[in-house]
Amino acid sequence: MITVYVEETDTYAGESNYAWVHRFSVTVARDTNRAIVRAVNKKLGYRRLKSNSYGGDMIEIRPRGRHRVAFVTFEQ
Repeated sequence: MITVYVEETDTYAGESNYAWVHRFSVTVARDTNRAIVRAVNKKLGYRRLKSNSYGGDMIEIRPRGRHRVAFVTFEQ
């Protein structure tokens, strides 16, 4: 089991804007990027998305057609 922390915010011109922020945590049974993205997506409710992993430190999730971004970080 792993706990991940999620920070969802709006974007402006493709960059994170932080006019509003929604923070929460999710507990995931498996420690794979796919399992983590699926668990976070279940909570956020995005239909189509694109995700990028940055060296195992962070996962970025961007829903298509919406001006939002979610950053997933791991428990320290």
